[in-house]
Amino acid sequence: MPFVRIDLIRGRRPDEVRAIADATHQALVDVLGIPERDRFQVVTEHDADHVIALDAGLGFERTDRLVMIQIFTQSGRTTEVKQRVYRNIAERLEPLGIGGEGVFIGIVENGSQDWSFGFGRAQYVEGVLPVPGRRHHPPCHRPQVRSCPQAHVEVDVELSDLRIFLAVARTHGITKAAQELHTVQSNVSARIHALEKHLGAPLFRRHARGVALTTAGEQLLPYAERISRLVDEAHQAVGDEADPCGPLRIGSMETTAGLRLPTLLAAFAEDCPRVDLSLITGPTQLLVRDVLAYRLDGALVNGPVRRPDLVETPVFEERLVLVTARRVADLDAVPRDPRILVFRTGCSYRRRLESILQARGAIGVRCMEFGTLDGILGCVGAGMGLTLLPAAVVERHAARDQVRVHELPEEEAHARTVFVQRVDTPPSPALTRFLTHAQAMEQGPHLLRMAGGASAATG
Repeated sequence: MPFVRIDLIRGRRPDEVRAIADATHQALVDVLGIPERDRFQVVTEHDADHVIALDAGLGFERTDRLVMIQIFTQSGRTTEVKQRVYRNIAERLEPLGIGGEGVFIGIVENGSQDWSFGFGRAQYVEGVLPVPGRRHHPPCHRPQVRSCPQAHVEVDVELSDLRIFLAVARTHGITKAAQELHTVQSNVSARIHALEKHLGAPLFRRHARGVALTTAGEQLLPYAERISRLVDEAHQAVGDEADPCGPLRIGSMETTAGLRLPTLLAAFAEDCPRVDLSLITGPTQLLVRDVLAYRLDGALVNGPVRRPDLVETPVFEERLVLVTARRVADLDAVPRDPRILVFRTGCSYRRRLESILQARGAIGVRCMEFGTLDGILGCVGAGMGLTLLPAAVVERHAARDQVRVHELPEEEAHARTVFVQRVDTPPSPALTRFLTHAQAMEQGPHLLRMAGGASAATG
């Protein structure tokens, strides 16, 4: 997508000005192969004494028909292509009464990260738009895949097309995908249609409620996810380790999020302001599943996890306590068929609490599931049941005066929070820095001083 500035000496009619802009754009369409609607131009007219353009020693005189054109475009154009741009523009301007001595052109190159088309997003980097010029590969370098013994199909699929495909598959609709990508519905439809035509198979079935993947779409989905993920990892891996940037998706148990993460996240945000961190809370089982499915870069879960496809790093040690209503003086008063108040299925504390109660002779343990810590402690205080939580969580909670804490024997009281990440995915600079902050927090505020020099301690 070139961005073009055209500077003229004042005095031309509006239709002449528009003709110059049209000719310049058409030259870029012809030479660079950009779409017709990739048109971004600013035309400015100046008084004659506000424009100075000499001949650089070439021995000719400029006239008041001078046109100065500055083209901002993606890097990577060859010298031959740039020369064709110069010639094509000059040839198109000549019929408009602008001779070669009146055409001054400068090309300014930049990268895909240097463009935003709206909504404060980098559409080239995110893959919503294809990077201009990436389709122009020499034929001999294009990989081919055999689709059947009699034919070959060229593989030349844009990353942006795959990401649009993923958005449609994720939202089950063209309109919802367009809203998520901050683009128009017609663009999404056209790109999906072009992708289907390119691959030679329909990817979606249309129905009254939206779209669903066809068999071909289901086959493409894991490959598209893998390619998108690898590109994101490549961007992060080659980023500046001294100043990490980009997205970072972290999961955490609800109790850890409330107890440990406020200080940790504040320190990390101060140290790495260019990282876009998103936090998902949930039970250990679901968080581990999301890490394995590449939906999270890593997660703080109850350990040990002991999976060969995960790396787990010890981070925090928690002291667990049983929590009951205040009127329950000791655990002997707990009924043989207790009701436990816990997070939803997959919570590791839930499994441990069931084991603790069964070891004490409880039978027929009943469960009530909650989505929040506030809900659990509020209902425990009201006498609806008991729960198992880190002691520090209870001590800091607003409902601590409505509940009673019961200490556990040493062999039952300790829980280790570990950070898990996939063994087959190199950690990004942002992930490495996050884990360093987490480990330093457990060792004490005096260690929370990062290599960048900024203190992460919050007092």
